[in-house]
Amino acid sequence: RAGEALVAWEDRDGVHVAARASGRAPWRARLAAPSTGSPIGGVTAARDARGGWVVAERQFPANGSGMQDRVRTLVLAGDGRPALRAQDLGPGDFGIDARPVSALAPGDVGGATLVFETEGAPRTIEISADSHAGHFVPPLALPSPRPLADPWLASVPGGPTFVAATQIIRCGDVVCFGAPAVWAIMNGITPVRLGGPLLHHPGRAFGPSVAPIGVSDAALVFQLKTAAQAFSVLAPVRAAVIQGDQIVGGLQTLTSRPASEPVVLPLGEGRALAMWSDARGLGAALAGPNGHFYAVRAPVGPGPAPYHSNPTNRDARTSGDWVAATWQQGRRVRVSVRRFPPGANALKAGSGGV
Repeated sequence: RAGEALVAWEDRDGVHVAARASGRAPWRARLAAPSTGSPIGGVTAARDARGGWVVAERQFPANGSGMQDRVRTLVLAGDGRPALRAQDLGPGDFGIDARPVSALAPGDVGGATLVFETEGAPRTIEISADSHAGHFVPPLALPSPRPLADPWLASVPGGPTFVAATQIIRCGDVVCFGAPAVWAIMNGITPVRLGGPLLHHPGRAFGPSVAPIGVSDAALVFQLKTAAQAFSVLAPVRAAVIQGDQIVGGLQTLTSRPASEPVVLPLGEGRALAMWSDARGLGAALAGPNGHFYAVRAPVGPGPAPYHSNPTNRDARTSGDWVAATWQQGRRVRVSVRRFPPGANALKAGSGGV
């Protein structure tokens, strides 16, 4: 509903939210659910098309007790009041890395879909959807011949929902490496593996993200090192378009410079926007429904340090033709908002303002 908004955060006593009914209404804050009190917990929220909100929490053990992280969900009314009892989905986590997080996506007719990573061996990616009764169904594992890491969930209203993840070949001190793959979510919950690009050195790929593009295709963006380099999260950014279970058009290079934390986000009119950080600042590329990326002017200002931690996480979100990006650099928090109007002019390199 127009003007409704919700902010969710973790505090010492649990999950808090602040909601407002319209753009001019006052914010009303409340405790949504008690939690472990750990400062390492995290939350993500999505609007429910039936009204109200869905919040997912990564619940770190109390006082670092050594128990596994757990994932739980909260269903809230429009004013932020709990509508149902909190639901525990079992051991797992999401949003621990410093890169932007996309783990919860709203459904077209209500509810939401959540993706998270399990702990232990083998590592799997679990997906669960909110049923119309307001409860999430038991999680299902993404089908894969290899263990998985770094899930990314994306959807658009009236369109498909996709998940990207790394098929692990090896894990180092800073990241897990392996070929990126994409799954489509059928019937709201059933994951179907579409595959991914064939790479000569899949053990050098990491950090995939995905966005719906066009009517039913997916734009996959990831990093691929040109050579082995220990303790580094810097690498060129590559992109591929998946139609059905096929890669079309080959791999695209969005930047050949060492970059970090690339993400791809859906835009209106069947487009997608990729963003990343490198030594010059932030970079960006825009793709039309044909899946071909063009360079566009990125937000101005130095980017975050490549090894910044989760509390200084940068983020970017889209709504229709609009993009909002925020990041911390030093002691400053920077915000950039831009509209990408549909049409050929929006695809020209450097078009538009920031």
